[in-house]
Amino acid sequence: MTPRNKLLARLPRAELEAVAPDLDPVPLPLKTVLHEALEPIEYVYFVERGVASMVNEPETGDIV
Repeated sequence: MTPRNKLLARLPRAELEAVAPDLDPVPLPLKTVLHEALEPIEYVYFVERGVASMVNEPETGDIV
């Protein structure tokens, strides 16, 4: 298995093989929310193509 994600590709072979059974491809349509603020993190996403971004909405309501 040669992962397309650069972070996963840099793992030593034994470590990649250890986590590989838990990796599942997931389609991420445009504007998919991966995590809501103050919610527990349930999944980790290793993006293979495209861009993921964070949006921070401070208490003032301004979106940065």
